[in-house]
Amino acid sequence: FASWTQTITHYGPDYFDWLSTKSHLDAYQRHRQILQHFAWQRRQKCAGTKTWLLKMPFHLKELKTLIDVYPDAKFIQTHRDPCEVMGSWNSFVERFRQFYCERQSREELGSEQLAFMSSMLNNAIKFRESHPEMEANWIDVRFADLVKDTVHSIEKIYDFLGAELDADIQSLMVDWLDNQKKQRQDEPTHQYRLEDFGLEAGQVLEAFDTYLDFTVRRGILPESAQELT
Repeated sequence: FASWTQTITHYGPDYFDWLSTKSHLDAYQRHRQILQHFAWQRRQKCAGTKTWLLKMPFHLKELKTLIDVYPDAKFIQTHRDPCEVMGSWNSFVERFRQFYCERQSREELGSEQLAFMSSMLNNAIKFRESHPEMEANWIDVRFADLVKDTVHSIEKIYDFLGAELDADIQSLMVDWLDNQKKQRQDEPTHQYRLEDFGLEAGQVLEAFDTYLDFTVRRGILPESAQELT
């Protein structure tokens, strides 16, 4: 029941406030137990040990707790211009909440999600910079590079993880990417704008100031991403 995902699928300020003050240690310990069970099941069918890859942005909200439970975790963090992120993200949240909630004004949603996302990313950066001894456990991947040259970006991730990207797997990846490209040619493009949610570029960049300072200093995002701050 203690999940940041619930704050996205539903609008519940009281639940959000409760979750913000709650320790998530019990939730992550339960998470580890379930993952251990899945690992046991997999070992019954597959020889050897494999690494679990977990994709969930809200782990950035609970980095200390996550590392307390998974001390050897490694992190693949993708980075994108916050203005692009917030336009897409607000559209995503709006569509999701249509299934579960009464309609919310776009301006209210935009303000709420800007505060949530900027706080999450800014605090994650503060955590990273206060734990330089853990930097070897992180790899930063520019979203634009991942889209433009997917296989090369994945090769870097494999190297970071100490894994081998064999030719057969790489060939399957290329085939999948080609099929996705063909499929998307026939699909309508997802349209979104910051202005639709009452936001301006300067306002977004200012909210993400800590995150942008970090990514620009490290050459992850171009300096142009910080021009309006």
